[in-house]
Amino acid sequence: MVCLCLFVVLPIVAGILYLFAKQDCNLILVLCERFGKQPDALKGQVIWITGASSGIGRELAYELAKAGCKLVLSATRKERLDEARDKCLKLNGRLGINDILVLPIDMTDLKAQEEAHKKVLEHFGKLDMLVNNAARFQMSQFEETDLAVDRALFELNVISVVNLTRLVIKEWIDKKQKGHVAVTSSFAGFAPGPVSSGYVGTKHALHGYFSSIAAEVGNRGITTSIVCPGPVKTELQEKSFVAKINERSNQNVRFAMPIMSAERCGRLFAIALANKLRVAWTINQPFLFVAYLSQYTPTLIGYLLPLTMSADRIRRMANADYS
Repeated sequence: MVCLCLFVVLPIVAGILYLFAKQDCNLILVLCERFGKQPDALKGQVIWITGASSGIGRELAYELAKAGCKLVLSATRKERLDEARDKCLKLNGRLGINDILVLPIDMTDLKAQEEAHKKVLEHFGKLDMLVNNAARFQMSQFEETDLAVDRALFELNVISVVNLTRLVIKEWIDKKQKGHVAVTSSFAGFAPGPVSSGYVGTKHALHGYFSSIAAEVGNRGITTSIVCPGPVKTELQEKSFVAKINERSNQNVRFAMPIMSAERCGRLFAIALANKLRVAWTINQPFLFVAYLSQYTPTLIGYLLPLTMSADRIRRMANADYS
């Protein structure tokens, strides 16, 4: 009997572990990528992406353009938005210049958000989906960080997102329209993140907001997605806040392990949107394993993580060295 278990159970366990090790997203997203709807299911929809000038937002725009979506691209850097629009048009020759609206905006300017929302409706006549992607990162030790940094993080990462989401959802409800609103959270939205306490706090806040929003509006035809990337090769870390509000990090973040490309993250993000997943993770191994531990055994992580955080390692992480 013991031999039978060894010959049957061990290969099964080994196979599961091998498959798990090859994953770069949570199980429901794995299944959707293989058997679910693909991004072309969104063809013809009008989708507004904030933070679309670089990184995940830009790559998501490319995936949605290939799928035939009409896009609104927002960020602060118009020249980068123009570049993203031009590439979107090259990726799908069936899209015309009027199918992609470049709409520069400072997300922390709430009045500008109202004006931008009106422009979207004037241009397309409708909005089917909002993707809140604009955000800033932060790398500094907690006790050395000015409160002004925390305020700035919450203004951009949370308040601006909540305000724009409310504008859009209110419009949908008033006109009895269906819609979908997504937010780029993070692995840090449900896990601790040493030397990034302000950023982690904002992402935890988004989970509270969007899970509550989903409960309120789900029976009115409005759906929500929280997409949680792990480490992704973008400008986010390199242009992060540090301890002082007027200083910026220009360091190249060094991870000891391979991290996900923005292209791959954008592809998975688009699949999550097509399938209207409530929560999706786009996280490379071994970070994905840590994500599962953080989600399902938070008490264990709470005890173990401090044991790995020597003063020297904290200093290196604050200086963008995650080895």
